[in-house]
Amino acid sequence: MSKNGLRAFASGMILATSILSAFYFFEEDKVVSSEVSDQDVEEYINKRGDLILIDQTEYESLLQLRETVESQQPQEEKVQEEVEEETQAQEPTDLVITKYTLEIQSGMTSLEIARQLENVEIIEDATKLNEYILEQNLAEKIQIGSYQLTSDMTNQEIAALITK
Repeated sequence: MSKNGLRAFASGMILATSILSAFYFFEEDKVVSSEVSDQDVEEYINKRGDLILIDQTEYESLLQLRETVESQQPQEEKVQEEVEEETQAQEPTDLVITKYTLEIQSGMTSLEIARQLENVEIIEDATKLNEYILEQNLAEKIQIGSYQLTSDMTNQEIAALITK
């Protein structure tokens, strides 16, 4: 930077500082009230529309009501759990195990196999079995053949059986 460029820059800085200081010192002081009046609060509440203003005693009574309700909830939950346990004990478990012979043919993908098993209700979610097979890098290890599967088998058991 040349001498003249540096002088021009310095002159600009001095001029800008002079203008800012003139505004700062000669501007009238504006007094900003930091206190909030009741009228300000009411105007704010009316403007928002989703707030309400209640009396202190009413607020305290609502807090007490909330505490009593919260203290009663654990007791109600215990009673509800006992009722559920009794109904589970009374209901016979109708667990039906489905047997299926899976025929894997050449060219079948793991997703096709999983969807076929989902359709015959051996598994609940085809994507979970497919994701497991892909995550474990078992897709290339699937063997052609017939496999006896039941609905009580896990995805891991099914994958281990068809990739032997």
